[in-house]
Amino acid sequence: EPMAAEAPTADNAARPDISNAEVEALLQKGSNAAAAAPGVPQPYDLVAQDRIVRGRMPTLDRLNERWVTEFQRKLGDLIHQPLEVTLQEVQLAPYGKWLAALPVPTSFNLYTIKPWPRNALVAVDGKLLFALVDRYYGGGARGAAKLARESLTPTEQRLNKLLVDLVADHFRRALAPVAALEFQHAQTEVNASYLNMATPSETVVVTRVEVTLNASGGSICLILPLSSFEPVRDKLAEGLKTVSPETRQRWRNGLRAQL
Repeated sequence: EPMAAEAPTADNAARPDISNAEVEALLQKGSNAAAAAPGVPQPYDLVAQDRIVRGRMPTLDRLNERWVTEFQRKLGDLIHQPLEVTLQEVQLAPYGKWLAALPVPTSFNLYTIKPWPRNALVAVDGKLLFALVDRYYGGGARGAAKLARESLTPTEQRLNKLLVDLVADHFRRALAPVAALEFQHAQTEVNASYLNMATPSETVVVTRVEVTLNASGGSICLILPLSSFEPVRDKLAEGLKTVSPETRQRWRNGLRAQL
C-alpha cells in the first residue's frame, strides 16, 4: 500500500506542467485538424506557429552560420582592424518589445524583399558605429563619449550603409538554397516610428550578431516578420536537403574515383 501511494506522486513529478485533461484536449485538437477537408481554411494559431518555428531554429542557425564568417572577414578588411563577429541564437519576440530594448541611437535600415510581400530590417547599435568610425580613421576608444547623441554624422551614415548592405547581401546568399530573394535598401532612420515594418504585437524573427573590436563594439540585428517564412515553411521543415540529384551523382563519382 505505501508503494501504491507513492506511484502517483512520482508520475506527477515527471510531468508537472501538463495534466491528463490537457493531453486529451491536444490529442482531440490534432484529430480534428487531421479530419479537416483539404482546401478548407483553418484557424491560424500563433502560439502553435511559434512552437513550429522554434523547432526550425537550428536550420536557420545553420543558414546564418554560412554568412557570419565571410561577413567578419569583409568587415575586417573594410576597417583594417581585427575584430570578432559572434552569432547569437535566433529568437522570436514581439516587435514592440524588441524595439523597447534597443539602445539610443540605433540605426534602422529597411529593406524590401522580392518576391516576399514583407520587409526586412537591419538595426545597428550606435555605439558600434562610433567604434567602427574611430577604428576606420585610426582613432582610439572614444565612442563612450558619444553615447549621449541621438543622431548620426554623415560619416557614420556612410559607414552604416556599407555595413547593412554587407549584412543583407551575405544573408541573401546564405538563404539562396531555401529561397531566391532580392534585397533592396528602402529607408534609413534613427526613429523606428517612421518605418512601416510591423505592428508592436507582431512576432518577428531576430537574428543578432555581436561585433567586438578590442574592448568596444555592439550588435547588429536582422529582423523578419514571422509570417515572412510562410513561403519556405516546408523547405525549412526539411532542413538543408537541397542537394540536386546531379550534384549528388558528381560527389558519388568523385568519391568512387578517389577511393
